[in-house]
Amino acid sequence: MNGFRYIGLLLALGIAGTMAGCQKNGDSTPDGYTRTTIFENPLPEPVTIQYFTARISPKGDTTILFSGEKIIVDANSSTQVVETICLKDCAPHLSPPVLNMARITIGDRQKTDVNCNATPSGKPIPDCGKDPSNIFNESLWSVTKESSGDVLKTYTFNAADYSKTR
Repeated sequence: MNGFRYIGLLLALGIAGTMAGCQKNGDSTPDGYTRTTIFENPLPEPVTIQYFTARISPKGDTTILFSGEKIIVDANSSTQVVETICLKDCAPHLSPPVLNMARITIGDRQKTDVNCNATPSGKPIPDCGKDPSNIFNESLWSVTKESSGDVLKTYTFNAADYSKTR
């Protein structure tokens, strides 16, 4: 019987040691997460989105400082853009530019959306971010944080987007 107690004690100490060794020394910050952006296009025309970093003068002149890749969403389809976001122990890198303008082409028509919260325009914009067809309007996005910490963002194009194109 004493042998079984001894084995039980060793087993309990082994489990406790394993648990203590697996703790992260109080640092619960994850290494990173995955952000998946889904662009849904129920329209009968293909959609192309290209984000920019731009400066807009008080006269309305635009200077493009950086242009991102084009994102293509076929008609009646969706496209996913998956990014890995590093939070700690990241390789040194330059800060990504703030993308504050988007050129959206639907079929052969296009529009330009501006993130008025991130673009100095020289004059205040009273309803900044409330345009029902501006891709930078956060209320138009569905954002879900999964239990893994990953983030899923979805934007669905609609007739209001198409009506603003020229």
